[in-house]
Amino acid sequence: MHRASHDMFYFFSYIFSGFFFQKKIISGILKMAKSEFFLHFTLIHLLNLLFYFFFALVFDLFLYSILLYTSFRFKLF
Repeated sequence: MHRASHDMFYFFSYIFSGFFFQKKIISGILKMAKSEFFLHFTLIHLLNLLFYFFFALVFDLFLYSILLYTSFRFKLF
């Protein structure tokens, strides 16, 4: 059980670090967007980044739930 909580800590720190990295990318894109030429592309990239981040979050949760299930089922940890 201690090992599982340890893994959960690393998993959530990984998610939050990914989230903050994503915010840095978005703020960099917004700085570029001050020139009007980049504005249209920026909105598209912003939507893409948000979509891919949400998809990656859901996919990671799905994979991690499978990992936890198999580890408790077969007592790997």
